[in-house]
Amino acid sequence: NTAVTLYLSQLRSASEIVLTGGQDDPLAGFTVIDEDLCTSEGKVLLHVFTTSTCEACTWIEPALVRAVDGFENEVTLHRWQLDTGDDLATPEIESGISRQALDLFKAFNNEGKVPFTVFGCTHVRKGNFYSSITQEEEGFRTIIQELIV
Repeated sequence: NTAVTLYLSQLRSASEIVLTGGQDDPLAGFTVIDEDLCTSEGKVLLHVFTTSTCEACTWIEPALVRAVDGFENEVTLHRWQLDTGDDLATPEIESGISRQALDLFKAFNNEGKVPFTVFGCTHVRKGNFYSSITQEEEGFRTIIQELIV
């Protein structure tokens, strides 16, 4: 055990550890997927998957809504609640998630974790990343701006 501890200590002292994508990076936490951009009627599709009992989902909701504000002509937001089937972004009460949205959820999130975001089919993220709601909003807005260019 002492030999292993010494060996690990030597490895650490001889290594250079570089952290990227930290709390100052607005794209941190997102995985870039090599897929075609998902659009409908000329607008980039944004899908957010939650459940009605998810506290982390409730916490992130204001950041998401504010990030999309002002981009209504460029993006379409879907806020799918998996346990009810409702798209919270529409005034109607849906009784099921669209096949396309469910396929996206399954393709990129085999663990079924929420909140889960799919922005334009090119950026995905499981869970929340930042401890600040302002940083969450900035991250969402940065990706939206990249996607609509």
